[in-house]
Amino acid sequence: MKFYNNKINGLLEDIEIGERYPKKYYHPSNLAQDQTVEDYKHMLYSQNYEKILDRLANYANVDVEQLGNYPITETVVRLLQRIKQIESQNKPRLEELAVKLVLDLDEMKPIKEAINDGVLKIDAKIDGAELEDAITDLEAQTREEEMRQEEEDSTLESEDLTDQEKTNIALAMEIMGEEEIKQRKKFADVLKFGEAFNHLYSYNLVRDELNQMSTEIADMYGVISSIVQVLYYATPTEFAGQAAQNPEAALGSAQAMPESGRGEEGEGKYVIKARGITFSFLIHEIIKGIMQYISMMDELRGAEQTASLEDETRTVRFAQAQLKRILDLIPAPFVKHKYYIYQQLMRLPIDDLREIETNGPRAREIVKEIIDEMSQEFNLDPETGEEKEEQYKDQE
Repeated sequence: MKFYNNKINGLLEDIEIGERYPKKYYHPSNLAQDQTVEDYKHMLYSQNYEKILDRLANYANVDVEQLGNYPITETVVRLLQRIKQIESQNKPRLEELAVKLVLDLDEMKPIKEAINDGVLKIDAKIDGAELEDAITDLEAQTREEEMRQEEEDSTLESEDLTDQEKTNIALAMEIMGEEEIKQRKKFADVLKFGEAFNHLYSYNLVRDELNQMSTEIADMYGVISSIVQVLYYATPTEFAGQAAQNPEAALGSAQAMPESGRGEEGEGKYVIKARGITFSFLIHEIIKGIMQYISMMDELRGAEQTASLEDETRTVRFAQAQLKRILDLIPAPFVKHKYYIYQQLMRLPIDDLREIETNGPRAREIVKEIIDEMSQEFNLDPETGEEKEEQYKDQE
């Protein structure tokens, strides 16, 4: 193993790469945003980088040593054209299949309940990204400055929020402060992008249905999904925001928002609007929207509008590796409850949250406490994570 070093904008950027892995696609600009955990993040970058190159080599049927010569751009253009041709004949079916695939996942029980209760909708389409609300780093800085100059956070002026939501947000902003809210939002972004990219290959769960449409499309999804992940390393961060803001270049978009026109009948209702240019990316965007929905805690609302497209590029480069370390803290029977656990992690005291972020010595104990409290509150079996039967409830 060796380090690939480069000095850009005064920051020394390191990534530890195996000898077999090409450096061609790695662009080490603006990676380390938090110097206090720089070494930890670089380790995560390295793990993620090698993993996605292994995956690309597998789907493209190319030796990893030869990836440096792999025609990424030409392959993306060719595969997208073919995928769109096949999907155009099956779009409604694929859109329904994407939503069904996601909701059938074990961890989606609370999301299905919210949909059945009429408080949540999923609007999913195979279509171009909708980026009206996306902002770049420069726009984010301007927006933050405007927010500081306002006596009241602009979020509280939104007509889409109920009076109770506005009150809760105001209290949270007053108690926590801007910097702590930002830290929590960054952690929420790690969970969101980590989960979304973990599901970039979930189309394999319905490979049989896809094969009925085309025996080649599933493998094409694998190649193009792997290439997209590689490109997050290949693209300089300072250019990523401008590129992603182009609807023709973006691969999808997701937003969880209050349902428009809420009155007494629409009180508390939300819609997840997901757009993906292919079936595989639509699944990814639905997951991203769901993660945004479950992280819409009052104390995170004020930071939501200052997250930039460049922030997404920075976070994606290490989110999967960091999420894997968080998931490793959760016993297997309780992974199906991970969305509830995520919500509790986001509400931790800030020192405990940092312990989880860096996989510190107390991290496993902190997660165990959350699981123990959850098991007691929801009467879950400590061995299986399943709800106890009524006869056992009566005896307690």
